[in-house]
Amino acid sequence: MLRDESIDVPSNCNWNDHSDSHAVRCDQVHHRLKRIVKARGSLDAQEAAALLEAQELRLWRRYGHNSLLDYMEREMGYTPRAALERLRVADAIQALPQIGEALAQGQLSFSGARELTRVATGETEGEWLEAATDKNMRQIEDLIAGHQKGDRPTDPAEPSLRKKVLRFEVKPETYALARQVQKILEQERGERLDNDAVMAALCRDFLDARESGETRRARTRAAYQVAVTVCEKCKRGWQDGGGVTVEMSPPAIERAQCDAERIGSVDGDDITRAKQDIPEPTRRKVLRRDHGRCRVPGCRSQNVDVHHIVPRAEGGTHEASALCCLCEGHHLALHEGSLSISGIAPDLVFTRHVPSAYKNATLGVEATQALRGLGFKQHEIKAAMEKTRTHVGSADLTLEQWVRIALGYCPRPTS
Repeated sequence: MLRDESIDVPSNCNWNDHSDSHAVRCDQVHHRLKRIVKARGSLDAQEAAALLEAQELRLWRRYGHNSLLDYMEREMGYTPRAALERLRVADAIQALPQIGEALAQGQLSFSGARELTRVATGETEGEWLEAATDKNMRQIEDLIAGHQKGDRPTDPAEPSLRKKVLRFEVKPETYALARQVQKILEQERGERLDNDAVMAALCRDFLDARESGETRRARTRAAYQVAVTVCEKCKRGWQDGGGVTVEMSPPAIERAQCDAERIGSVDGDDITRAKQDIPEPTRRKVLRRDHGRCRVPGCRSQNVDVHHIVPRAEGGTHEASALCCLCEGHHLALHEGSLSISGIAPDLVFTRHVPSAYKNATLGVEATQALRGLGFKQHEIKAAMEKTRTHVGSADLTLEQWVRIALGYCPRPTS
């Protein structure tokens, strides 16, 4: 037996103290710890339900974040991987009520639920819960290994499903290259990729010696080549995509016009040469200066627009010092009013604002009065304002924008 001579053990210490007081204290601490574990499971279940509701409400926009993952990292303190797993489990237990109930009752830890939801289905979750009973996390991981979604615990493990570990220690510049490649692959596939998918794609590309033919120069054209139509009279906007046309909110219109390529009127036979608002050399310089990623502190997104710090309508220019890179989410948050920027690029200060429900209620009343002054009937105003409040939501808009949206829902004059 190994013994640490540096530890001074009292001669009168009895490691097998079975006195009544000792036993009582052990029982008390044991029950306290069990209650904590049960409470933690219940809180994890409540958090999962709240995350699903937050996803439905698109809550992160109200607080100036670009996604629910960004919100979880900044407001809840999760790492990106932990946030992803929390969201995955929250989605999974919607279809796995027994696992969700076991988590809520403290009979299953979040770590256990995380592993079981990788393989369990509505038909097999009972069997997996039974198989995991009285097992620690290491045993549960061994139980899951070699199985895939839909398998039963009694099914033989598939060796090819057992993951292998590859570890690399690289220089910072190599790490930056790997992150950039992963972003490109995710954009091409339209989904987030795990480490296995990224490594497999890289290896296949190398072995197949594929060459995409795309140039490796920085993107200098406007961020998006999407069809957005803005009415010159009412300033409402619509976007085409996937065979449908949808109306855009005022903040989304402002975001599109901030970094746009204009093709002129789509009516008639006149052909106008497309013109980019921001000159290509300036756009290239801004992208390089901001390292091709969103400037909001803590944001890692590389799918960016170039934003005018001071709006063009308020005297803003196309100078590089008056421009910065913002991701889609933060760009929309800025035009909605839940995020603001001050300073001259690259020395910028970002401030988040919680939209005021009182302010929006006041603007709703003022917009109603404006419609009444324009001669609309009471029932027309009521119907238009109900749709306007739904359209605006929690966005921080001006009275002019409120009235403009409301007019779009009012009946047009017959004369």
